[in-house]
Amino acid sequence: MKNLSVILIIVLVSIIPLQAVSQEDTIEEIKTLSEKFVDMLSMENRTPLEEIESMLADDMVQISSSGEVFHGIKENMVFYTKGVMDVDSLFSEFDAGYVIESVKIMGNTAQVFGKLKLRGKLKKNDVKFDRDILESLLFVKTLDSWKITHEHSTRL
Repeated sequence: MKNLSVILIIVLVSIIPLQAVSQEDTIEEIKTLSEKFVDMLSMENRTPLEEIESMLADDMVQISSSGEVFHGIKENMVFYTKGVMDVDSLFSEFDAGYVIESVKIMGNTAQVFGKLKLRGKLKKNDVKFDRDILESLLFVKTLDSWKITHEHSTRL
């Protein structure tokens, strides 16, 4: 019986790959996801909204820089779609960058904090647009990916 247990353990260990991911690799993955998320607003190398939708948790909550609160994927996707449409209709040039100041991993949760740097040029009169926003994102690890559960923006 003891030999059977040892054989079973050896077989299980050889079948189930050990996928230990370092803290540094997880931080880099979270940074990449955060930058992709923000790139939904950029005119060049824009992240498609379908991909953004797949990054959101079902119960995601967002507090926008104007103080509006959006619950769930549907409400957030309506808000993001409108934002992309506004960028395309109002600007001849627009870039959204995320200067990440910190990433903290706590088990299956990741917290990101930084500044959104929104830069562009209005179509109407070529006036430059320049806005900084404090941005925090909260991710939760699911079985197969990291999902955004919370976004909070504060206009500076």
